[in-house]
Amino acid sequence: MRARFVVIPLVLVALVIAAGLAFLAGNIDHYRPKVQAELQEKLNRPVTITRLGLKIFPLSIKVEGLTIGDSPAFSSTRPFATASEVYVSASLFSLIRGNPEVKDLTLDKPQIELVRNAAGVWNFSTLGSSTGSGGGTQQSQFSLGELKIKDGQLGYTDLATKQAREVYDHIDLDLTDFAPGKQFGIELGVHFPGEGTQTLAFKGKAGPLGQGAALPPMSGHLALQQVSLSAVNRFAAGTIPPQTDTVASGDADISSEGDSLTGKGGLKLENTIIHGAKLDYPISANFDLSADRKQEKIQVRSADVALGATKFTASGDVDAGAKPTNLNVQLSTKNSSITELAKLAGALGVAFNPAYKVTGTVSADLSAKGPLNAPQLNGSFTAKGLQASGGEIKQPVSVPEIVLALSPDTVHSTNFTVQSGSTTLAAAFTLSQYTTKNMNVDATLKTDGANIAELLNIAKAYGATAAQGTSGSGKLSLDVHVQGPVSDSSKLAYAGTASIANASLSTPALTKPLAISSANAKFSQNSVALDNLVATLGSTTARGSLEAKDFAAPQVQFALSADKIDTTELEQVVAPAPHPAANVKAAPANGPSLLQLTTGSGTLAVGTIKAQDFVLTNVKAKCQLNRGVIQLSPLTAGVFGGQENGSLTADMRPATPQCAVKAKLAGVDANALLSAVSSVKNTLYGGLAADSDMRFALASSADLARTLNGTLAFNLANGQLKNVNILGEISKVGKFLNSAALQSSGSGTALKKFSGTLNIVNGVASTNNLTAVLDAGSLAASGALNLVNQDVNMHMTATLGSSTSQSVGGSKVGGFLTTALANNKGELVLPVLVTGNMAHPIFAPDVQAMAKMKASGILGSVLGQKGAGGVLGGILGGAKGQSGSQQQSNPVNSILDQFKKKKP
Repeated sequence: MRARFVVIPLVLVALVIAAGLAFLAGNIDHYRPKVQAELQEKLNRPVTITRLGLKIFPLSIKVEGLTIGDSPAFSSTRPFATASEVYVSASLFSLIRGNPEVKDLTLDKPQIELVRNAAGVWNFSTLGSSTGSGGGTQQSQFSLGELKIKDGQLGYTDLATKQAREVYDHIDLDLTDFAPGKQFGIELGVHFPGEGTQTLAFKGKAGPLGQGAALPPMSGHLALQQVSLSAVNRFAAGTIPPQTDTVASGDADISSEGDSLTGKGGLKLENTIIHGAKLDYPISANFDLSADRKQEKIQVRSADVALGATKFTASGDVDAGAKPTNLNVQLSTKNSSITELAKLAGALGVAFNPAYKVTGTVSADLSAKGPLNAPQLNGSFTAKGLQASGGEIKQPVSVPEIVLALSPDTVHSTNFTVQSGSTTLAAAFTLSQYTTKNMNVDATLKTDGANIAELLNIAKAYGATAAQGTSGSGKLSLDVHVQGPVSDSSKLAYAGTASIANASLSTPALTKPLAISSANAKFSQNSVALDNLVATLGSTTARGSLEAKDFAAPQVQFALSADKIDTTELEQVVAPAPHPAANVKAAPANGPSLLQLTTGSGTLAVGTIKAQDFVLTNVKAKCQLNRGVIQLSPLTAGVFGGQENGSLTADMRPATPQCAVKAKLAGVDANALLSAVSSVKNTLYGGLAADSDMRFALASSADLARTLNGTLAFNLANGQLKNVNILGEISKVGKFLNSAALQSSGSGTALKKFSGTLNIVNGVASTNNLTAVLDAGSLAASGALNLVNQDVNMHMTATLGSSTSQSVGGSKVGGFLTTALANNKGELVLPVLVTGNMAHPIFAPDVQAMAKMKASGILGSVLGQKGAGGVLGGILGGAKGQSGSQQQSNPVNSILDQFKKKKP
């Protein structure tokens, strides 16, 4: 009975609640204007809601399309917060009464904008406040039991520091007991993308929210679990340098009040990669520090840092607000391993190569004051038992001990030695004004009979990039003192001597080793003088002397001789082409080359220079160098059996180097000269004299002809045009009655004289004055000759001597008479077209030229009285063998008779 009295009321209550929920589910959106207005009033921000719904389990109001505007004091184009779905927890009876009382608020994937204006005021600082009747700001009674943000996105803009907007994703936030003017609980979680835990979490207390520029007070515990920098970079793109990564874990107790922040805890970095170099040891630190966010100052009360087995302590101040950042810190360590420190320095590009193993111990007690990029140092640094090995270093490089004394003005080393195998290099240095642009060096280097391979080991161990990939042998002695400004190498003063003997160097830039049999050097001020120089590269051996001043922009004087130079071999040795399958991209240019910085002059003598098919012998020239432009003038050389006198200018500055040649040739073999710029061999031979002004690019032999530009005037004596019998071809065109004498003169054409001028543009030669004297007559021609593909397009006029004209038929020539003309000396004149190519020219009658001769009226003045009528009669179709009266009936002959009365 009692159970009934208990159950029945509960059932009735459940039914009432169910009925109420059913009613609310269908009518909850009616409350949207009221809820929107109430939120707008309590938040003091414009609020819009698209729709309200009811979620039964757990009981909550589902808000769709929530937008909260920003404060009117901020000219932001983005709302303060937006969310596609928001769940509001409210009591059932408040819903039934029609006056919802919000207890908890959950935002799913919202977008929130935090903005600090130029005055340093945050846009959230006025959230929930209102303006009273007296004009003052009043705090509303808006409160929440819990505010949750799930997988939110945060936009952050700081106009006070002129920092551009940044976006942070995957943020979870849980605020409890939130109310204006009160402290509230806070739990923050950030989930970074990637493998592993990848979380940042904070749990503590915050608030109350203030009205000023400062962030609200906050205290609690911060924890990192396997957060990688690459994940942070995806979270906030562009914050991490390329090829740099690490995995960070640690925790700290932090507290902030206004702009003051304190933190105490530990941090561990693992799997660290810096600029592509991986550190195979962890980096850990225990720290106790404080910071002033407004002034951007950090005070390191204490820090114990461990780079693997290398440990040191640090303390001091860092002023990040200064431009550049200013330091006042102290560092100390004693007998710590240098291995890990060397790897870190190598990764940062300071010293050492990260590919090598460096062992030894280091002790230091240093203070650093001043700007981060040039701090003033005080104290001492001692390294003992240093040794580098591995990689390209064939024998370990060791430094027994080096001690550095540091002051704000100088860094001074004691005398120390560097050893590798049998080689010992003694050195000492002082750097003064090292924190300024006027840093000076005073250094000495000395070695006697050092092994070059072991010296390269020393350079590689230090990390000298020029030595990487280079190997060598031979002996070097050096005793040099250098002093002066580091920033201006032209003002460095050198003193001392050096010598090299039986050396060989192989570098990535050369496909063959450079052999130096001997060389002596003497240093004086900013110059070095080389004598007794004997060097071989490929098949070329050079000897002589050279003096260079100003190593930054060298000024040289030289006297050099070489046995031979093959430009094709030199090109292959100095600049090898990458394999087609290598897919190698050209390295970007790093400023002008050494040749483009060099000026000077000297003499050059070479036994033989071979450039493609050109061969120069006994070359002698005066040479001028002017920043990438090489001029040889005067230049004398034997060429193709003759002699050349002229000049050559090579401009090595453009991507495709250009040359300009002015030359006078005498006694040159014409066939050899033409073969050098043509694929047609044995075309022409004989003694050639020429005067040329030519330009061309230093390209391959296949492309050389098409780069030719300029003029070439020539005169050939007692030569022969091979493979083409011009008179024989003319006899075929004229169909002379007796052409056997011309056609039987051989397969070539003997040339008593052959002269003319070629104007060449991109390998195509044009002429209007080619003339040739033959045994049987003469030739005149104009037209074009393509030196690239050997095409010929010429108008040629052949004049046969009187005896030859009579031998082939004279005025009684028959056959194709329309192609034959005769002058008043009884010499046959034949205009022909020559096409085809140089190897196989094609001859045809030049009908257009003959028509012009006929139309111009000058034919009669040059035709003989005996043969003119018959020849022109054939041209005009008159019958051969007609009587004189019949010929006179032809009107053309009537005109010719008038010309016969005049003297030619």
